[in-house]
Amino acid sequence: MHWIAAIAMLIPFTASACLAHAQPSGGMGLANLLGVLVANCVVGWATYRIAMSSGKRGPAAAAKITAVASLFGGPLLWFLLTHTQAS
Repeated sequence: MHWIAAIAMLIPFTASACLAHAQPSGGMGLANLLGVLVANCVVGWATYRIAMSSGKRGPAAAAKITAVASLFGGPLLWFLLTHTQAS
């Protein structure tokens, strides 16, 4: 289950980096790629810790919750970090 969660965290970061931050050369940019990867890992780690701290879920259920949260939360967090500007 841990491998499934890890793979699920890695899937959306490529598409998100390509679509949100296209480079003039046609690439996605290493900084954007790494940024989305870090955001996915942070969201996944926080979600896993919260799911396991409740004591109601086993490792398999926590891995599923982590995968879903990082699929949506990581790219969303990266989008908010790169597109919000201080007023």
